[in-house]
Amino acid sequence: MTRYELKKVFSQRINQIAAVLLAALTAFCIWLGMTSVSYSVVDNTLPDGARHLSGAVAAARLREDAIPYCGAFTEDVLRQVISDNQAVQSLPEAQSDSIPDKNYIYMLTQGYRDIRSLVAGLYVGFQDYDYYTLDHLQPEDADRLYTLRTQNLMTWLDSEDINLSPVKQQFLIDRYNALETPMTYHPYNGWESISEYAPTLLMVMTFLIGFLVAGIFAREKQHKADAIFYSTYHGRKKAVWAKVKAGLVITNGAFWTCTLVYSGVLLLLLSASGWDTPIQFQNWKSFYNITMLQRYLLMVLGGWVSVNFISLLCMLVSAKTNSSMVSVSIPFAIMFAPVVLSGIHAADGTLIANLISLLPDQLLQVSVVLNRFNLYNLFGNICGSIHILPWLYLIFSLLLIPAIYRVYRKKQVT
Repeated sequence: MTRYELKKVFSQRINQIAAVLLAALTAFCIWLGMTSVSYSVVDNTLPDGARHLSGAVAAARLREDAIPYCGAFTEDVLRQVISDNQAVQSLPEAQSDSIPDKNYIYMLTQGYRDIRSLVAGLYVGFQDYDYYTLDHLQPEDADRLYTLRTQNLMTWLDSEDINLSPVKQQFLIDRYNALETPMTYHPYNGWESISEYAPTLLMVMTFLIGFLVAGIFAREKQHKADAIFYSTYHGRKKAVWAKVKAGLVITNGAFWTCTLVYSGVLLLLLSASGWDTPIQFQNWKSFYNITMLQRYLLMVLGGWVSVNFISLLCMLVSAKTNSSMVSVSIPFAIMFAPVVLSGIHAADGTLIANLISLLPDQLLQVSVVLNRFNLYNLFGNICGSIHILPWLYLIFSLLLIPAIYRVYRKKQVT
């Protein structure tokens, strides 16, 4: 019966189009991830004096240039980067305003551009970012590499605009101090590309899956077949479970296929280098002390839980209202609710911000959530929203399954 329900879903042209769009979406996000990795080489035949590479070739060249700085990222490594950058900035081309000369100087610094990005946020204060910070540092500034991070946090916490209780502030300080140092560094282009476009993939995927599952329960009413359906021997028992299983098969089949193809292709072409690099190297303010690989696993877990929850909610609304259009609107409502609420007031630590951080769409953008300071006090223990969300919506999802069965089994023919 489950196979029959699946056949009914994919016999409709709109659902066939949705399936094609899912494949196109995955391919598009892969393309975005590939083109986001760039590398420039000297080419005097071009007006700007540079030829720009992207994708696997660019990632390979970046890994090669970063070799001198890989491994344990100690103060000595940062001192070396500062010295190397000073040597580059002392070249005559660095004093020129011409585009070819500027591009040439940039090309000489590509091997440590991840480190430049880290320094650009770390050495200018907690809320600021200055790309050119590395150009103004001296080798002795490297001594403050790891102590400065906590100092900046404490300075920010002392400001008047912070809405965090003393207990939560101490929690953040403790998490910052708990970061294992020296951090490990290897180029992480593959993991960075995945995290950058995963929210886009997951959000649009959720909308398209909504189209696929919206009609599973409403179709009998729309086709005027509900009277026959309910009067059959298994119409209110096995047939209902078959519909639920069909919805879950569609949801999980689409999710795992798109997610694994997307991440697998990017890691295969851009390399899985940097899997053990802490996410603080890319997002230095995060208090979640995890690696790039662990962030990826959290993204997959969060996406899987959220997509299943929203899909089951669509099926529940479909069973309750007998309307595909109403159930299709559920993902849109869930995605746009945070936008409306954030317009009220969404500073970190406020009630609205904490509420927004517990909405299911947050699980579709874990890489963004990991940078936020939305903290909760559960039974005397402070934790971040990412510690709560997967369990919260996993429980909700498990509760929705019997709810769908109960609603549809007791449906009355009208």
